[in-house]
Amino acid sequence: MLDKMSIGKIKERLLEFNAEAQELFELPFIQKMQHSGLKISASKGSPLKIEKWGPDANDTKAICNDLRKFIQPNDTLNAEKLRKIYDSEEITLDEQKNYESIMAELDRFNKSPANFIKDGTALTNQQIFEIFLYGKISHRTEGKKQIHDDWAKNPVWHASIQNEFLLIIAAHMAFVNNLVVLNKTVLKRLEGLVVKNEH
Repeated sequence: MLDKMSIGKIKERLLEFNAEAQELFELPFIQKMQHSGLKISASKGSPLKIEKWGPDANDTKAICNDLRKFIQPNDTLNAEKLRKIYDSEEITLDEQKNYESIMAELDRFNKSPANFIKDGTALTNQQIFEIFLYGKISHRTEGKKQIHDDWAKNPVWHASIQNEFLLIIAAHMAFVNNLVVLNKTVLKRLEGLVVKNEH
């Protein structure tokens, strides 16, 4: 059964989501990720050398603090909470299918194994993301902090998986952008309906 929601309320929620996303996209992280990389080198008689370029710790913390709004279950901007809008009567079937497709793709990405194996098991993108987010960057939980601290004991492993974490953040940003594009499509169509009804 489709939910009833006013066009005004739908527009308000979608505009709020897009405005917050725009602030996210304006942070330095995205631009610096375009020129990011990692180089690990070693030569006989010389210490291991790890070179990183791209977003620094402050850039990463800033993007994560804002990105959390779109992924934490209790936040009003959580992408999953857009489902009520996309299940409403004012949304077309194609728009609803596009929303479901974006959310399904995010779920597949989160559950997909990354190229990192720990204790014989491949770590998923979501596991890596959460270990850094909740073990190092913000709202640290004891269990995830312990795992992150264990990873940090191996400089090569930590540098490599931290680089993967940055790529995962970038993938989440692309996901948010896909929702923004869809929201804009809906807003444009609804604006046309309002104008038509006024005449």
